[in-house]
Amino acid sequence: MADTKNKLGKKEAMELAGQYIDFLATCRTGVEVCDFIHDEARKSGFSEKGQSHDKGALQLSLRFNDRCGVLFSIADFSRIGEGLKILGSHVDSPRLDLKPVPPVEKFGVGTLQTRYYGGIKKHHWVGIPLELHGRGQSKSGDRFSVKVGRDAADPVFTISDLAPHLGHQPDGGAPNSSKISAEHLNVIAGLSDKTEAKDKTSSAFVDNMLKTLGLDAADFITGEFEAVPAMAPRYVGFEKKMIGGYGHDNRACTFAALQAFLRMQKEGQNCAFIFTDREEVGSQGVHGADSNILERFLFEVFEAYGEKDYFLLRKTISNSVMLSGDVNVALDPSWPGPTDERNSGHLGKGVCIAKYTGSRGKRMASEADSSLVSQMRNIMIRDGLPWQPGELGKVDFGGGGTVAMHFARQGVQVFDMGPPILSMHSPYEIMAISDLETTVLAYTAFLEQFEIQDPVS
Repeated sequence: MADTKNKLGKKEAMELAGQYIDFLATCRTGVEVCDFIHDEARKSGFSEKGQSHDKGALQLSLRFNDRCGVLFSIADFSRIGEGLKILGSHVDSPRLDLKPVPPVEKFGVGTLQTRYYGGIKKHHWVGIPLELHGRGQSKSGDRFSVKVGRDAADPVFTISDLAPHLGHQPDGGAPNSSKISAEHLNVIAGLSDKTEAKDKTSSAFVDNMLKTLGLDAADFITGEFEAVPAMAPRYVGFEKKMIGGYGHDNRACTFAALQAFLRMQKEGQNCAFIFTDREEVGSQGVHGADSNILERFLFEVFEAYGEKDYFLLRKTISNSVMLSGDVNVALDPSWPGPTDERNSGHLGKGVCIAKYTGSRGKRMASEADSSLVSQMRNIMIRDGLPWQPGELGKVDFGGGGTVAMHFARQGVQVFDMGPPILSMHSPYEIMAISDLETTVLAYTAFLEQFEIQDPVS
């Protein structure tokens, strides 16, 4: 494992960290991430669907319902059947989605009921400021967008917790349960002037909320609404060597992949950067990796070149290689028990190469062929970039997955690579700036130096 100096100077590294902090502050939802990627691509000269194309080199930015998307850089379409070098990531993070009929008023306090999305520890989400995001179409057919809690002048929302003074029963009875359940995750959103005797889904609180947002009650049923932490990303520690914020999983890898894709210098490459939704809940659905999403996006490229050969399209996918970008678990000084010090990521020691994911006996895992990880390791060593192995905990203690196994099912050769982070899936995750640098440089090296080899012999 290489342990050398980073390629970026201190000034460049801090500039990159500043850009990433701005990205985290701007992109709190998957939709905002997709918009950001598309805007940055357009600034760099990428075209959109429907724009005229002269059949030469193609740089194309595509989105699907604004929830997932892809960037294509096709230098030579005549060689597309040899495969693409693909960076893959996901744009979703754990959050609280509102229920279809969310508002409840009790004791004069208006709350919004939620259903958690992804793997969370429920107690993490109480007593912190939250912002509310939503989007959809009204009954008139017009699109609407909701964003409350981002600006300094906006109100925020929160979830209450039981006071510690109320955690005991008299006469030696069993303590009151203060465990946070899913049904306790009700977002405080208003205070009514009128005292309501019973729970209601229609009240002065509801009327005021709908008036403030300019929505109908049915818009909550048909729209998409979510609550996310309203905490600004910040430098962590006296030396400012770490960044704390919501959504390192998986904004860190998405940001790094975008930076790598836009700074790629080597010409003549056929490459893609695909970013999917719903990874935190299994990648199912039309926006997730567990679909024909890559094939659907490639249809647009083939159509731009006037090509209708489906066999060639499938051959392109089968010959492609993907670096699946996702974060890994860092060794925690306060919670070392469930992790294996020799096989888990160390904060600040470089990007993690994960040959396989899954849990227990490698169940639900995608395991990369050794030729892939060996070639990437050699690239890292040659470029003097620090890297390390990464596993999600000791055997039988934990585990997890990425988009890798879903793209592997489509025939893509794939391996996982990403930075280690602390407090994964909490509202305030921590990563090292040096690991962010290494991730950007490693992803760039993959695009520029990795050589696709025909796996069939």
